[in-house]
Amino acid sequence: VKETSPDDPPSLIRQNYANDEVGVLAGVFEDFLARIRSLIQRERQFTRFASHELRSPVTVIKGAVELLRTGNGDEELNSQRVMRSVDRIDRAAREMEDTLECFLVLSKEKTDPDKIGEIEVAPVIDELVDQFRFLIKNRDVELTSEVPQEFSVNGHLHSFKIAVGNLIKNACQFTRSGSIEISVNGRLLSVIDTGSG
Repeated sequence: VKETSPDDPPSLIRQNYANDEVGVLAGVFEDFLARIRSLIQRERQFTRFASHELRSPVTVIKGAVELLRTGNGDEELNSQRVMRSVDRIDRAAREMEDTLECFLVLSKEKTDPDKIGEIEVAPVIDELVDQFRFLIKNRDVELTSEVPQEFSVNGHLHSFKIAVGNLIKNACQFTRSGSIEISVNGRLLSVIDTGSG
C-alpha cells in the first residue's frame, strides 16, 4: 500500500495473494485504486477540454462586447453592429451551454441513463449547419448535407452535438474554397471537406 500511488500505472496487487481474506482485500484495494485513477484522469481531461473548448466562445463574447462599446454616430450602422454582436453573443452562449452540459456528463463516473436516448440526426445536423454557416459566408464553399430523416443513433444529445459540431465547425473554419459534404453511409456519419485539416 505504501508503494502504490493513484498516478502509477495499474499494478496487479491481487495476483500476489491467495484466494483468502487477504486476497479479497487486495482485490478490493486494487479495484478502488483503479477507480481513483479513473477519477483523476477524468479531472485532468475536464480541465484540458474546458480550457480548450471554452476559450473560443469566451473570445467571441469579449470581441462582440467590445464592438458594442464602440459606436460611431451613424445610427443605422450602430444598430446593425448591435444586432450582429448580439447574434455572436447568443451563438457563443449556446455553444458554451452545450459544452458545459457535455463536460458534466463526461466528468461523472456513471452516465445517467435518463440522459441517454434515441437521437434523430438530421435535425441536429441542420441546426449545427445553421450555427456554423456564418464561417463560410464570404467564401467560395459549397456546403451540402445528405442525412436521411430516418437516421438515428443512441446516445447523449449534448455529447453528440459537441462531437459532430466540432467536425462541422473545423470544416467550415479551415475550408477556404471547395466543398464540405455531410453524409451517411450505412451507420457511418461523415464530414468531408477540401480544406487544410
